[in-house]
Amino acid sequence: MLVNDVDRAIRAVEIAVASADQVFVSVHEHLWAEDWGTTLDWKRSFARQVIARGATAALFHGVPQPCAIEVVDGNPVFLSLANFIFHSRWPNHWTMPTVWEGVIITGSLGLEGLSDLCLHPIVLCDEEGCDNVPNEQRIYPHLASGSRGIGCSSGSRGSGRLSAGRSKSSKERVTSA
Repeated sequence: MLVNDVDRAIRAVEIAVASADQVFVSVHEHLWAEDWGTTLDWKRSFARQVIARGATAALFHGVPQPCAIEVVDGNPVFLSLANFIFHSRWPNHWTMPTVWEGVIITGSLGLEGLSDLCLHPIVLCDEEGCDNVPNEQRIYPHLASGSRGIGCSSGSRGSGRLSAGRSKSSKERVTSA
């Protein structure tokens, strides 16, 4: 991201926080490392800045695989939710299994912030399921299970829970600094 882009985005977060109880920052980007599992410094820096300005959560997508989740000052940062929708006309180009995986997040949202977040791994398949599906036909998200699950709870595969959230009074202290 260019410095001017970051400054404008941070200012937009500050304006949103001043007029909303909860602010979610969503960034679609294609600026990733050669090793897709490695998070570049710019992304962590930007996430920390928007959380410091009062964002409830930062959600990134664009890297074609799920990546780490961090909690910054009690607020979740999803460094890559991966692909909920992914279409490719090049059946032999996107051969890595991870490009067909992603995460759906559910939880509760109240004045105190996010709570009881649950992560549901998904895999893109066709209408019938995931067995022997050519890549160019993988257009429907299905909940992942068994060995297809990307895992997120105590090293197990399947859905997992994450506790995060910051009270509104804490958010106000951060934005008034």
